[in-house]
Amino acid sequence: MMKKKIEKKCDVCGNIVKTTEYGGGKCKKCGWIDDPHQREYPDCTNCGNLISLNKAKIFWSEGKKFFPDYGEFIDMMKRGFEFEFKMRNKTYNIAFYDDKHWGFYCYETDETQLFESVNAFDETATVDGVPLRDCWQDLTYIDYD
Repeated sequence: MMKKKIEKKCDVCGNIVKTTEYGGGKCKKCGWIDDPHQREYPDCTNCGNLISLNKAKIFWSEGKKFFPDYGEFIDMMKRGFEFEFKMRNKTYNIAFYDDKHWGFYCYETDETQLFESVNAFDETATVDGVPLRDCWQDLTYIDYD
């Protein structure tokens, strides 16, 4: 059964977005993914969007990108999300590696850091020798799997 497409205003920027009653449509203006759950719980993050609806509205009004802060990123890892992000002209991948470890891989250098838990990752992951939590503001792109 095909989901019927509807048009509605984007919850963040007000642009018209094509979606379904279950959400999933992506706004072409701001990039927000329509999510009925986040409309009901606007301070919650959910699968499609890396930040809450209320935070996205603030970021949009300030002209900022919809990037999670470091704490939100770690919380999403604890929920099982895997990520790719760019920082300092390098691309990184974070994924559950071998059923035992989280792998933190840099494509440009082939460096892999392994961690037994998200907490271990949080405490010791580094980018160019700097703790990730201390250089998170250098993020230029992030997406999840």
